[in-house]
Amino acid sequence: MAEAAQQLANIASARIVRRHSFPVPEAGAYVPAITFFNPDTVEVDLDAQAKCYTYLSSTGLRGLVNLGTNAETFMLTREERRTLFLQAHQSVGEYYPIIAGEEAIQLQKTLSLAECPTKAGIANTKYAAANLTGPRAEIKNAAALLRPRRPYVEPTEQAKKRTRDTMTPIALLEDISDVVRESRL
Repeated sequence: MAEAAQQLANIASARIVRRHSFPVPEAGAYVPAITFFNPDTVEVDLDAQAKCYTYLSSTGLRGLVNLGTNAETFMLTREERRTLFLQAHQSVGEYYPIIAGEEAIQLQKTLSLAECPTKAGIANTKYAAANLTGPRAEIKNAAALLRPRRPYVEPTEQAKKRTRDTMTPIALLEDISDVVRESRL
């Protein structure tokens, strides 16, 4: 039995070690970094963004996915996307992995996506981030900063309750993990 396990480990190791012509991220959890907007100016809030990047990179995650999962890319200018990537690198350090998302869609499609009621899922994700990640990253008024430029359907009260019910135990686990990590220092 131990020999079979070793053979499987060798096969897995051989797959991981195989050389590529491009850098391959290490295995682990890569989390999407949601974009914070100033609710008054609808500009990216770089201070809140830096706090979010710094916080996420301190939690034991392997890396970040920047502008690739939450549809913000479609609403940002090229300069704003560039600025966010620079901010991410400055916030997490030169060697912390960042997977870069990119948009390749026409403006008409962008507007239809931004106004589509099916984007309620993104609103739910932003609600969860505003209530869990925002306070932990010491971002004041995170809920307002996470509103997109073109409003999506606001999460229903039932969706907000489901999010709180799901995220509360996760937050407790994170708190316990922080205490254990600090006790080892």
